[in-house]
Amino acid sequence: MLDARLVVWPDCICHAEACDGLLSGASGRFRWHGFQIMVCAFRHLILISTVLTACGLASAQSTPSVVLNDSDFACPDGLRLMSPDYARTHQNEVCNLLDDWDIARLSGGASLSGAGHDCAIQDINRSALGLSVCLPIENLSYIRGLLLSAGLRTPQELTAMSPESWRGALVTELRNRIAESDGFYDGLGNDDLAAFAGLVLYLQKSKRGDPLFLSEADARDIRQIVRIELNEQTGIPLTDLIRLSDQELLLILTRG
Repeated sequence: MLDARLVVWPDCICHAEACDGLLSGASGRFRWHGFQIMVCAFRHLILISTVLTACGLASAQSTPSVVLNDSDFACPDGLRLMSPDYARTHQNEVCNLLDDWDIARLSGGASLSGAGHDCAIQDINRSALGLSVCLPIENLSYIRGLLLSAGLRTPQELTAMSPESWRGALVTELRNRIAESDGFYDGLGNDDLAAFAGLVLYLQKSKRGDPLFLSEADARDIRQIVRIELNEQTGIPLTDLIRLSDQELLLILTRG
């Protein structure tokens, strides 16, 4: 592993990380925060022959541990495909990780394109793609807490289950309540899944929680009803609420 040096561009400093297996005097190409980097290594000096446009790495690094995997519909162990919802929420940051003409896989058969295609997100892309956008799988503590607090499982039942099966149990509960695809749930991290389930369970107990209506509602319907409910309760404009994540919406619901 080569030592890294600072590469200084106007108005910003970027830490250059050398790639494994790149020997002194060798040259190579690798991805650094989604940028295709051409490197020539001379002892401990890394010369990078690309311009990191406006040093957009600050925003890219705010998207946690995004990995571009060179395969379609596949992520390394401990990672999952990024959902289209997550990609839309962080569209500029995630798009900056791609080359201009890249098209990368998201969960549920969706895709995200690079800046050359205006960072477009397609909900369904049946083409074979060469990249997948992956995120870490979060811990399961929020899912366990929700299953307990909502009375969906007892402590004894959860103890008898493997932690991995807690997620499946929550997805099953959601399938029994609303009309949403498996691809949608597959694309949510554990924390996001717990937050979305919290919105569903809140609505189930509210005046808008008609079981027949909920059984025909998808995620967009659920979120919009929650926003309307919060707008009536708090006076927060819908234009502000639409920018909030499920976790932020749930926080307002539970804490006011």
